[in-house]
Amino acid sequence: MSKQAGGCPVIVIIIAHISVDQLPFGTSSRQHGYSSCVQQLNSKPGGYAYIAKITSTLKFLEDHDASHDQLYVLMDAFDTYFRHSPIDLVKRVRDSGKRLIISSEIMFTHQPDAWKPFFDRLSKHESRYLNSGILVGYGDVMRLLLKYSANSSSLVLSTRRGTDQASIASVVFQHGFHLFRGSLDYEQSIVYTATGKRWSLKKSNEDIAKYDPVIVHFPFTAAPRVNRTFIASYDGQQGFAWPEADFNFCRAQEKACALNHDGQFCHVGGGHRPGMNRLAC
Repeated sequence: MSKQAGGCPVIVIIIAHISVDQLPFGTSSRQHGYSSCVQQLNSKPGGYAYIAKITSTLKFLEDHDASHDQLYVLMDAFDTYFRHSPIDLVKRVRDSGKRLIISSEIMFTHQPDAWKPFFDRLSKHESRYLNSGILVGYGDVMRLLLKYSANSSSLVLSTRRGTDQASIASVVFQHGFHLFRGSLDYEQSIVYTATGKRWSLKKSNEDIAKYDPVIVHFPFTAAPRVNRTFIASYDGQQGFAWPEADFNFCRAQEKACALNHDGQFCHVGGGHRPGMNRLAC
């Protein structure tokens, strides 16, 4: 596929039913040199996107005869942004010695509890659980993983949130990583995934500075406060820090919002719980 890719060192595949040009994904892809190599595959909104992430991407890779020497990134587009160039990404993948790298997280989600010990045995890293938000791999192993995932009962039985994660995890649980010469991104050098305590703006900012990832991912931006924390994280990376980037100020606003629910820095709107500020400090 590398010739058909027009010289793209990395081909980025996203599933979206609307334009993502003005989202952090779109603006950061232009800033760091990915935009001409982005392939947007359409999907109906809602749970169908989780299935399309597997099936539509597999069809794209097969239709374009994805080769063993072309690097692909399959990623969510509504809750991610880039921090480094495609060349940096390629170098980090090559340095890893892996042909497939899947993003990891600190929470075990969207999978049967019985699978958790399997991932606990693989690593003692804090980020040792599979997150399907970003897959980075060469054409041959990406096709193989998605072919197995497309036949997973976790995919065909449901359109609920996390269906893609469950189907990919089921393949890894059954076959291991050796079949794909792959691994989770335990070191978070390629993808930093903010879940759980990492939904904190302070914590995620500190971690991003520490791990220096190529891609940042904030799952569950359907929750307004997580979404605002994600946007604040991205704006801060661009040099436009929100007032809440000052932790003491943010904590002061938590106390103020507990007294005045309608303050400027308080959370109102969808999922509104009185007394909370607009993002997670």
